[in-house]
Amino acid sequence: SYRSCDSVYFLDARHGWAGCSHVVYPSAGGQVITGETYSTTDGGSTWTEVAALDLTAIRFLTTTTGVALTATAGPYHTIDGGQTWQLEPVTGGLRGTPVAAGSSLSFADAVHGWASGGVGGSVVIATSDGGATWHAQPLPGTVSGLSAVAAVSPTAAVAVAGNFGTGTAVVSTTDGGATWVNHSDPIWLSRIYQDALGRPADPGGLDAWLRLIDGGANMWVVATDFTVTSESRGVQVDALYRQLLQRPSDAGGRQSFINNVAAGATYEQVTAQILASTEYSQHHGSTNTGWLSGVYSGILGRTIDSGALSYWNGQLARRSRVSVARSIVTSAEGLQRRLSGMYVQYLHRGAGQDELAFWSDQIQHGVRDERVVVLMLAQEGYPNSVVAS
Repeated sequence: SYRSCDSVYFLDARHGWAGCSHVVYPSAGGQVITGETYSTTDGGSTWTEVAALDLTAIRFLTTTTGVALTATAGPYHTIDGGQTWQLEPVTGGLRGTPVAAGSSLSFADAVHGWASGGVGGSVVIATSDGGATWHAQPLPGTVSGLSAVAAVSPTAAVAVAGNFGTGTAVVSTTDGGATWVNHSDPIWLSRIYQDALGRPADPGGLDAWLRLIDGGANMWVVATDFTVTSESRGVQVDALYRQLLQRPSDAGGRQSFINNVAAGATYEQVTAQILASTEYSQHHGSTNTGWLSGVYSGILGRTIDSGALSYWNGQLARRSRVSVARSIVTSAEGLQRRLSGMYVQYLHRGAGQDELAFWSDQIQHGVRDERVVVLMLAQEGYPNSVVAS
């Protein structure tokens, strides 16, 4: 058998407590794990077991009053030096709110303290009476969990948190926990402005998105809302004009396509409509062969081969150009070339073949381009991968 102590806390030079697990291997096989809490009053020279709990975080405020967490529950409260522990309810949460192993406790004084709480540390819990009562303080929607919290004053605290976009974030409060600010949010939003719109974030727009996050919106909601703005749709339409017609978009055509996408059209359908336009045909000699050569060059980035030319000429004998264009645009080859550009634009890296194959199949089965972009913008580490490039 052996003992492993997860946490030790000393109130002063003499009074300390330790939370340990005792692992025993019975002769019949397997193992039995029990929790043990020890205390010392002589600076650690001798220790006495006082409770059957494996405490992962301990804070004592006096020699008799303390607060603790275990790997599966908390907060616990004692008023007799750790002899007995009461599992306290959490207002706005469940009694015995689960906490991740290694979660932290921090007190600014004898009454004001914070602890990470919720499944995976999804909320922070706070007390203003020395641990007798606790209440949950929801974190911003862009934070996935707390790994450490530090009380700075009775009204201020700082925490290290998981972040859906950057991987790690610093959050803080200066009003006792009524509001928590994720300091990575402006960085993430600024990167979205640059990558999705090709411009810096304007102060008014940035403030509006931050208010949405303060209201509880998570990164998935924000990224989704961002991709359906008129500006975002306009940027996509502008790019298609430059790619296929080699000119800036005109106001009337631009707005018409934005309206079509808002009404449910996909960017693949918009692409097919531009390819089937008289203007595009005129750029490529107005013949079916010239037009098909232009489509292959513009969409697939290569010269059309004789077999494909014969096949698609046959299709044009009974199908419209917009129908044929849509088939080429939504082919695995066409979608993968477009997806390759999206990976470079949003993630600043090339896409793996397995990624291209997966997402092209998803789009062919109804997933919209906007959904793919949302998953890129809200994925773990998105801004960091950009900054490092």
